[in-house]
Amino acid sequence: FWNLPKLKPGDEVFVLAEDGVERRFVVTAIETYKRTDAPLQRIFGPANERQLNLITCDPDSDFDRKTGEYAANVVVYTTLAP
Repeated sequence: FWNLPKLKPGDEVFVLAEDGVERRFVVTAIETYKRTDAPLQRIFGPANERQLNLITCDPDSDFDRKTGEYAANVVVYTTLAP
């Protein structure tokens, strides 16, 4: 997930499911949020279409050595391609 911040809208993400079917998702947006400001409903809430939202640490944000966490996260929003 270290390279997630390099993705851009229009890029594709492929997921191989347990049933052997490969599904293709298209990146629609990439947002960076402070941990305390993340829009949880947008990230994890219900949607009208099939989505895969990928989350990783923002390597450009401050790192807290005490907690072992970065101050922000990168969220890559994708939708299932037809």
